[in-house]
Amino acid sequence: MWRQRNRTLPRRLRAAREAQGHSLRALAKQTGLSDMTIGLIEHGRVSPKLETLEILAQTLGVRVAWLIGEATHTPLDTATAQQ
Repeated sequence: MWRQRNRTLPRRLRAAREAQGHSLRALAKQTGLSDMTIGLIEHGRVSPKLETLEILAQTLGVRVAWLIGEATHTPLDTATAQQ
């Protein structure tokens, strides 16, 4: 299951970033993370800490559970799901 999530996180992180119209640099600036770190996560080369996932999820308007493949809500569904 970890391997599936390991592929899910990079895909969903990039999809959420692009859906918001953010470049790697723009997202890095907003989150305080380096663009290299975000790029490595998007390529599945590093496994981020929970704190990093929470920062990315909050900035992108999605849930951590969605980013890692534990939830099926799309980024657009999250606002409704959290109410």
